[in-house]
Amino acid sequence: MREKVAQGRKDTVRTRTRLNDLITETIREYESAQHDMRTDGSIIVRIAEFNELFRQHKGTPGSGEAAPNSFYSNRFQTPDGFELRLRFFLNGAGKGKGTHISVFVQMCRTEFDEILPYPFQGICSVHLYDQNTSRSKKEHFTVKFKTNNSSCFQKPQTEFNPENGIAQFVSHEFLFAHTSDSTVGDKPIYMQNNVVFIGAEVKYSSGMPRLFASSGEKNPGPGSKKASGRHDPNAASTGSTAQLLPNEGAMEI
Repeated sequence: MREKVAQGRKDTVRTRTRLNDLITETIREYESAQHDMRTDGSIIVRIAEFNELFRQHKGTPGSGEAAPNSFYSNRFQTPDGFELRLRFFLNGAGKGKGTHISVFVQMCRTEFDEILPYPFQGICSVHLYDQNTSRSKKEHFTVKFKTNNSSCFQKPQTEFNPENGIAQFVSHEFLFAHTSDSTVGDKPIYMQNNVVFIGAEVKYSSGMPRLFASSGEKNPGPGSKKASGRHDPNAASTGSTAQLLPNEGAMEI
């Protein structure tokens, strides 16, 4: 009996190590594809082997083992010089725990903070991308929220500020009802071949001069039609967008 328990623990450790390596490799592949940090205020993260990562984040009831509950994206910057990253909870956090994917935005400290007009004021848009190539118009799922005057968007005093974002971004039920295995015909597919794409756009609401080139001049990103044009994830989209959440609709962790 003890040998079986010991072997089970070893198997759990090996599985966890493999999935942690997978998370690291996913982020590394994204960084490699981008070459340099994006400076257009947007980012797209490709989450490979989603089902395996999702099961890992849910954990095994009664196992006594703590499941990893989140991972981070690469950093990205707005044209104004603010720097951010995303944090993903595949099994949810707060009100979304166990029912939704949660996505949070986190301000990062930069060498430009002394001249940036904190607190950051703007709108954050989080996208779940439609991968159905047979559709003439993509139906990306989008939720937007306004920033607030909490510590999340003040000038960072440490490497990272507390996070703020959407605890109930998209429900597990909705996502798994729109996979390449479950979707038939001209309907949106949000998971295809076990891959999910989630991205974000962060727009500062001030008229402050930009510190960086526009997105069309550097790293236009996947899906850009031409080098001089700004990449718009909602281009040719039917705009399946949830309503803009007020400040109290966002969650701080």
